[in-house]
Amino acid sequence: MPEINFTKAGIILCLGLLGHGSLLAESWELRAMDENIVGSREILDGKIDDAIELLEQARENTRREDSGVLGNLCVAHALKLEYAKALRYCSRAIHSTEADPMTYNNRGAVRAAMGDERGALRDFWQAGCTSTCGSSCVEDDNPARSVAQRNLQRLRLISPALYNNQELRFQARL
Repeated sequence: MPEINFTKAGIILCLGLLGHGSLLAESWELRAMDENIVGSREILDGKIDDAIELLEQARENTRREDSGVLGNLCVAHALKLEYAKALRYCSRAIHSTEADPMTYNNRGAVRAAMGDERGALRDFWQAGCTSTCGSSCVEDDNPARSVAQRNLQRLRLISPALYNNQELRFQARL
């Protein structure tokens, strides 16, 4: 079971990765959606299967895709190391009308765990630069920014050539 840390701002989950043919364990931060979203309490309590069951029921009982429910499904499946499912749910949450910038971070963490460092870089950058007013990189009260910046720092440590490539930097600011 991945490490669960509690913070005032919400739930931060560390997704462990044994990567790049070495025994170096990397971790990527994920954050569950708002605590008022279905499944958040169960994720917090480590009851991932219960969270998935509740989230699937919530999806069946609504006519439109709810980005919070989809985002929590992404986190729950990532914690079960079901990265393909997690990636699908994160992408669906991002394409919904009310996508939370944290969902970009979460998808970046899943992509990093799957070895897609380029995709992870794009998502971490997007999480840090998506404001509540649009997709421009502006200073605002975006809680995803600090989590995404920590993930960008980790990515820079394991893949400095990728991070420093001017074509892929996307003006990411640490």
